[in-house]
Amino acid sequence: MIKYKQEEAILLKPELLSPVGNFDMLYQAIHNGADAIYLAGHDYGARKYAQNFSKEELQQAISYAHLYDVKVYVTVNTMIYEEEVPNFLDYISFLEDIQVDALIISDIGMINLVHNNFPNIELHASTQCHIYNEESVLFYKNLGVTRVVLARETSLATLKKLPNNIEKEIFIHGALCLCYSGCCLFSSMTTNRSGNRGSCTAPCRKPYSLIEDDKKIKLKGKYPLSTKDLNTTSKIKEILDTHPACLKIEGRMKSPEYVGYVTKIYRKLIDNYYEGKSLILSPEEEKNLKELYNRGFTTGHLFNDKILNPLLQSNNGISIGKVIETNSKYIKIKLSDNINQEDGIKFFPSDKGLIVNKIYNDKYKLINSSPENTIIYIDNKVNLKTNDTVLKTISKKLNESLGKYNPKKLPLDITLIAKLNNPLSIILKRNNIKVTVTGNEKIELAQKYETTEEDIYKHLVKLGNTPYLPRETIVIKDDNIFIPMSSLNNLRREALTKLINTYHQTHKDKIIKTYHLPSETTKPPISPTINVLIRNEEQLLICINEKVETIYTEDYTLYEKYKNKANIYYKVPRISTTYKELKNENILVSDYGTFNYYKKNNKIVTDYTMNVANNYSAILLDNEGANKITLSVEMSVNQITQIKKSINTEVLIYGTPELMVIKTCLLNEYLNNHTSCKEHKYYLNEQDKYYPIITKNCHTYIYHHKEINNINNISNLLKYGIKNYRIDLLNENESQVKNIINKIRKELKENE
Repeated sequence: MIKYKQEEAILLKPELLSPVGNFDMLYQAIHNGADAIYLAGHDYGARKYAQNFSKEELQQAISYAHLYDVKVYVTVNTMIYEEEVPNFLDYISFLEDIQVDALIISDIGMINLVHNNFPNIELHASTQCHIYNEESVLFYKNLGVTRVVLARETSLATLKKLPNNIEKEIFIHGALCLCYSGCCLFSSMTTNRSGNRGSCTAPCRKPYSLIEDDKKIKLKGKYPLSTKDLNTTSKIKEILDTHPACLKIEGRMKSPEYVGYVTKIYRKLIDNYYEGKSLILSPEEEKNLKELYNRGFTTGHLFNDKILNPLLQSNNGISIGKVIETNSKYIKIKLSDNINQEDGIKFFPSDKGLIVNKIYNDKYKLINSSPENTIIYIDNKVNLKTNDTVLKTISKKLNESLGKYNPKKLPLDITLIAKLNNPLSIILKRNNIKVTVTGNEKIELAQKYETTEEDIYKHLVKLGNTPYLPRETIVIKDDNIFIPMSSLNNLRREALTKLINTYHQTHKDKIIKTYHLPSETTKPPISPTINVLIRNEEQLLICINEKVETIYTEDYTLYEKYKNKANIYYKVPRISTTYKELKNENILVSDYGTFNYYKKNNKIVTDYTMNVANNYSAILLDNEGANKITLSVEMSVNQITQIKKSINTEVLIYGTPELMVIKTCLLNEYLNNHTSCKEHKYYLNEQDKYYPIITKNCHTYIYHHKEINNINNISNLLKYGIKNYRIDLLNENESQVKNIINKIRKELKENE
């Protein structure tokens, strides 16, 4: 970890942070070398469908980790709705009581609230915060966070340029989200399970066709949005040379064996780097990593490596052979690697899989295992008809071997004081924790046999199954005294119990009944407005003729051309590595870095991609200089009505929302000799659902296959003070644009 003092960085060995979804994973992470672990309770974590921990289990997990000097970070990195805030704060109060080391958090309102009400809790800004440049780092630093978890899209070159006065955490291994920072609406808009709420259904792993105009383009695989898995073992030197505070492994929904082994590998590499040893993995280590879990490996955006693997949606494992014959009963396989009973295999490209319950040799006799370069038969339980490659995705033998680990031992200083006519005392010291235990009986002179230092030492260092290993043992004793070994043993056990119990905190319910909102600015009431995001000049001119109150455009040339003819705002690209120098301009911003850069000298509207879903976030932005705040499109009407009337908010009432932004250009990736993305219209097709694709600055934007239409809810929204109604156009023609505007205007007029 990097510690900072007066803007000067003191560089220490980076922290290795491992994922934990249950107690088996916790033990694997700790005993294989993690410096810290991250986990979640049953609520507010971005992996809702991991096993996760009850309150009692969280307390146990933190106590156990702290016993081994391992820090615990609890994820509370979901978007928080207004009705959840009281329970959320009670939960934070509980986490404070059980001495969590930090919170991984994403909702800006909650960051501000927790920082002001729980100043002793360290805050880490989640990767969901979309932190990928200097301005986004500065925004969250000013909110009080001590560490930023950088977007996976951050390159190593960018990492080197970021401010040194805040800790930076980067992902080094595991699954990749395709969308920038995981800030994705795809699952929410199509399945009503929100990725921003921890319930992502992984639509990026589904099969899609790529459509050019009305023609299907032939792809190498069925999964054009599926990513490889991150693996930076080959680049660990380059990463460590940048001195990040923390290296993070993904995998709270993986197996305990996966967590343990990946942690072990990176522990070895980090230690070897600082000890000047080899940073090259053995062939066996590389094979084990692949066999545990992989969708193909990539060094990721850190090194500008390709990340897509359209051939696979799930674990690729390792290739172990080829199907050479099938019939209704058996699959005949020529092995290139070993197979064992209860291994999991799948066939590629058929994408069928099974657990191997029975293995037959070439004489059709049952066997438990078979080595490479042999012929075997297995039952054709999946009705396979093709000569596929055989992939091993679960290795029983490997999992059994990795399930065993040597418990970590902690150095312990032991001092025994034995003075004549005084009770026996034992002092145990571990780091900054010291416990003293004193016996009840006074020490007497020896009658027959003197208790020697050797006798004492032999019993004193019997630490059994405790986590401790004697480091320094000191015996201070008078001559010619006798100590019953039973008394010494009992006192040693009592001292060890007392030391261990110092790590187990008893939680007492502490309910904080009320938290006050930050002060709000008072704004004069406004009349209802219609505000339109246009995509071309034709749509812009229609909006001017229809006298809509506000026009948003991503085209800076159009903005400059019409800014003196209409109330028009320039929508800054969602991904910005550099910013235009703008002053006294109207600007729509889509992320917090852009907001931070422009907020002082411009009139700012914030977009729905900034995930504002509660009063705390809205008021924070209001106080920071936002003139209007567009609420999250994931909010229900009821949730929208809970936002204070005094805040100038906007809702998307009609339009095609942006589902995800991808750093990779899909069209360049999959189209040969692609020259101009503007020449054709492109779509992803899934079961007759057509998702428009637009490329901007070599980034890919994917939009919903249908429009959101909440025009019928305008009457309810007006009652609760919502005055700004947003339309997001895409490919609508003149008559469609006019019709939408007139429908909204009619609703507004009828409900005045």
